[in-house]
Amino acid sequence: MITKKKLFFIILCGCVVIGIVMIAILEIGSRVASCSNPLEGLGRLCFEIENKIGAEFPSTEERLELIAQLREKHRKNILISKEEYRTVFEKIVLLIDPKLLQGSDFQLNGLACSTIGYTRNDLPGQATLYVQRHELDHIIFNSNEFEANLAGFKEYPIGGIQITWITAQENLSRITSNPCQIFITWNRAKEYFLPW
Repeated sequence: MITKKKLFFIILCGCVVIGIVMIAILEIGSRVASCSNPLEGLGRLCFEIENKIGAEFPSTEERLELIAQLREKHRKNILISKEEYRTVFEKIVLLIDPKLLQGSDFQLNGLACSTIGYTRNDLPGQATLYVQRHELDHIIFNSNEFEANLAGFKEYPIGGIQITWITAQENLSRITSNPCQIFITWNRAKEYFLPW
């Protein structure tokens, strides 16, 4: 007779084995499948967005001054408050039509372009703040995705959860039309949530 403890152990081991097999399939598949990365060429997207909404954002001088102020405080280990970050990202991370952040195989939530950033204007409030803070971290500190996520989650954890859910739903809905999407999503998840 199998005890509850033994049954729990068998189920736990089965889940671990299934998890390992799934990760192995995703890792192998993402390395051998010839899937093009739809996010290559985002520099071109920055240029296109800037040309479409060029007159709507602060001047380069204003943006550079705001960025320099935050970088200097950070360099001197002066605490930068959530409110200071928000004041800056509301000026240099603009809310725009999500269609401008969309390609045939992807929908971005935000994009950092040198001294300016963009965030979809159709996100819930906390998710919007999270994405703006995330993009600001790219602009100010040239952060990788994990570091920018960490900065966003520290200040807007509910928004981080919302945006993770929204992104997962959107990416999973594309899998039926593009099977490569599962491998692309796997690689993006590693980039966003693993520190190495």
